[in-house]
Amino acid sequence: MGPIQAMNQNVKVGIAVGALVIGGGLIFKTLFTGGSEGGPTGKQPFVNVTTGEIVYLMQGSGFKTLPAADKQGKFTLFPIEKDEAGDWILIEKYRGGLQDGFNNGWFSPQDLKIDAETFKVTAAGG
Repeated sequence: MGPIQAMNQNVKVGIAVGALVIGGGLIFKTLFTGGSEGGPTGKQPFVNVTTGEIVYLMQGSGFKTLPAADKQGKFTLFPIEKDEAGDWILIEKYRGGLQDGFNNGWFSPQDLKIDAETFKVTAAGG
C-alpha cells in the first residue's frame, strides 16, 4: 500500500468518525432537548384554565378529549402556544371550548386564569 492509498484510508476513517459524532449529536439533541414551545419533545403544552398551571401531554395518547381532563378528572386543560411576544395563548381553534365549559358547568368565567378577550394565560405556573 503506497503513501497515497494510506492517506486515503485515513481520510475515510476520519470521515466515518466525524459522521458518527455528528449523527450521535443529532440523536442526543432529538431525544433529550426540548420540543415545540420549549417543552418536552413529542408533548403538547396545555393550560389548566382554572389554575394557570401549564402541563405537557403526550401528543396522540396523553389526552382523549378537548378540553382534556386534569388530574382530578375536570375538563379544564386547553392546548396553548406562544404568541409573537412569547406569551402563552389558547390555540384559536379550541377557544370555543371555553363556552362549552361554561355551559356544562366545568368552570365559570370567574374561575378563568386567562384573559377572556386576548386568550392569554394570566396566571402561568407549572
